[in-house]
Amino acid sequence: MAIICFDLIPEAMDISGIINVILGILFGIIVMIFCDILVQKKFSGTNINSIGNTKNTLLTTGIIVSIGLAIHNFPEGLAIGSGFGASIRLGLSLAIAICLHDIPEGRFQNRQ
Repeated sequence: MAIICFDLIPEAMDISGIINVILGILFGIIVMIFCDILVQKKFSGTNINSIGNTKNTLLTTGIIVSIGLAIHNFPEGLAIGSGFGASIRLGLSLAIAICLHDIPEGRFQNRQ
C-alpha cells in the first residue's frame, strides 16, 4: 500500500492529472465490487462447509483475488507480446523485468 500511496499515485498525477487518477481508482473499485457481487451470486447456493448454512468466504475470496490477478496480468502479457513483436531483446528485457516484478507477489514461492 505504501508503494501505491507514495510512489504510484503522485507519479500518475504528474503524468495525467488528478481527475484521471481518481477515475482510474474508482473504476478499479467498481470492477472489484462487480466481481464480488458476481461471485456471491454464483456461489450463494453452495454449502461446502458442513457446519450449518454458512457461506464459504475463503472460496469466494480466492476467486475474487484470482480475478484481480488475471486483470492485473493481462496488460503485462500484452506488454511482453508487444515487446517481442518489436524486437527479441526488448521482449526478453520486458519478460525479465515483469518476472522480477512478480516475485514480491508470491508467485515464485517454494510450494512443498
